[in-house]
Amino acid sequence: MQWPAVQKRISKIWPKIAKHMPERTKRGEGQLDYEDELVFEAALYMVRHNISMRNRLGDRYPWPNPLYLRIMV
Repeated sequence: MQWPAVQKRISKIWPKIAKHMPERTKRGEGQLDYEDELVFEAALYMVRHNISMRNRLGDRYPWPNPLYLRIMV
């Protein structure tokens, strides 16, 4: 499956996933400028393409540090 197809699938199933996302902490609310859906998509992108948390994912996705902060709530 090509990545654009995965992105469409994420958009379609995101409402079901979103209700299971933990609330953002007060610290995370001010520091994370990225929507949770984009953070989730970036995490899947990293897994699918075998990218380390140390590497930049490109302009579309956040740097790994905000990703890590949101995932590790």
